[in-house]
Amino acid sequence: NNLDAANNYALLTCCSASVLLLPSLLAEGRPALAAFQAMGDGQMTFVRDLLRCGFFYYAYNEMGFRVLDMLSQVSAAVANSAKRVVILFAAVVFLGEHVTRQKLVGSTIAIAGVTMYSVAKAMAGRRAKEGKAPKKKVLVTQEVEETGSWQP
Repeated sequence: NNLDAANNYALLTCCSASVLLLPSLLAEGRPALAAFQAMGDGQMTFVRDLLRCGFFYYAYNEMGFRVLDMLSQVSAAVANSAKRVVILFAAVVFLGEHVTRQKLVGSTIAIAGVTMYSVAKAMAGRRAKEGKAPKKKVLVTQEVEETGSWQP
């Protein structure tokens, strides 16, 4: 009953962490511990940065779940495409990525295609949902005139 968007994301995170913890430790445990011990004085900085990164990643995704819970399917599709544009521009501004005409045209085509597909899929889903209205039950009766007893 209390499984709103934030609780849903928290539950998914806990379940996936519990499922992946053992395989991760088996696959990377010893090398990761050896690398951590080799850090020397940088261990606390690494742990602090790791926790900070994990917190912000969790907060970012939880906010995404909360926002998607408030939007319709079409609005969510458009917002997701807008997010891609913002990420591309952030990469250009903060990471100093050089933008060529080819990259700009390719990104525009890709984002426009994803947007059109998402909007079309959401609209088709809405139409299908509207078409699946509950059918009315019809009672069919037939009157039979009994002319005697029936015998095989």
